Amino acid sequence: MELKYKLAASDMDGTLLDDGCNITDENLAAIRAAEAAGMIFTISTGRALCALERYLAVLDITAPIITYNGAMIVRPDGQILYSRSMSESAALRVWRDGVRADTTMILWSGNRLYSNKDNDIVRRYRIMSPAPYRLIGDGTGIIETLAHDGVTKILYCDMPERIEELRLAKADCADYGVTCFKSKPEYLENVDSGVSKGAALARLCELLDIPVSASVAFGDEANDIEMLRTAGLGVAMGNATDTVKSIADTVTLTNEQNGVGAMLRYLVGIGPAPCMTFYPNRSKR
Repeated sequence: MELKYKLAASDMDGTLLDDGCNITDENLAAIRAAEAAGMIFTISTGRALCALERYLAVLDITAPIITYNGAMIVRPDGQILYSRSMSESAALRVWRDGVRADTTMILWSGNRLYSNKDNDIVRRYRIMSPAPYRLIGDGTGIIETLAHDGVTKILYCDMPERIEELRLAKADCADYGVTCFKSKPEYLENVDSGVSKGAALARLCELLDIPVSASVAFGDEANDIEMLRTAGLGVAMGNATDTVKSIADTVTLTNEQNGVGAMLRYLVGIGPAPCMTFYPNRSKR
């Protein structure tokens, strides 16, 4: 069988992972079947590479990985193939806005983790992302250096209703070179305006010499929208937000129902369609 889609890129949380943050046996078996049929499988995530180690050990991925919501493409061994940081002025503005808003911030620079507060939010995040860490308070005496050296992203972490307020307050962020979006109801991501999972997917396809039209992408949240729009086939999870579903080419089962695996099995011809309707290229019109 000649595969229409040569590359599959999947988001992690709420997509490939179940609600317990695990890769199920069903999804893993489907990935193995897709790879045996000739498809390349990789992940596209907001996480840093250090937060993926236990998953990479299970998946045994050899293709490059999209991390930091598209700000970095890396090989599983850590070799950086592409990286894009926020401008110095943009990083300083986002940080200082967060200080004024008194929200919890997590900043990534040089694959190191910094925060302005020491609380349960940060402690949980550090368990998930075991990177070198430093508490820097309001950033006095160090934020200028970090911004100069290069900030990959700044994450605002708060209650969902507070995150929505912060998102609305940053409606003009593109004017100073920043893109902001929710990756979870309690996370507002701030990255360079040229960064998205969609742009990273296009770059990855170029690196692998695969047409973008021969790629399939899976996602569930706002940070996945550009990736689903870019891919030849954009697949929203059954548990995705309504906005994500509205731009997708099709909707698969939920993450708890192994929706990624079900769609992969269908695409390589060994399973039924896990959806009612396909809308080919709806999101590209």
